[in-house]
Amino acid sequence: MKLRVRSKIDPREWSLAAGLPVSTVVTIIGDLLADREDESAVAQIVQDAIRDGLLSLDELVAAAGERARDYGHTSAGSFVAVLAGDSS
Repeated sequence: MKLRVRSKIDPREWSLAAGLPVSTVVTIIGDLLADREDESAVAQIVQDAIRDGLLSLDELVAAAGERARDYGHTSAGSFVAVLAGDSS
């Protein structure tokens, strides 16, 4: 288990759930990609979040686009498509 410690957290990176502060889905996905976690595991989280209305494609592009080359993709668009489960 990894613990991320930040001296300051941008208010856009967290929300309240049942009265407790939690990281947003887009923040968690960005952190997982920055740590180079398994692509298929992150893709499952992304697809679940999109299905549940917790993540938009625009948010995914912002969080994942710059990590495409880290994962061996030639473009941000192709990486986002893979994460989102778009097989077209």
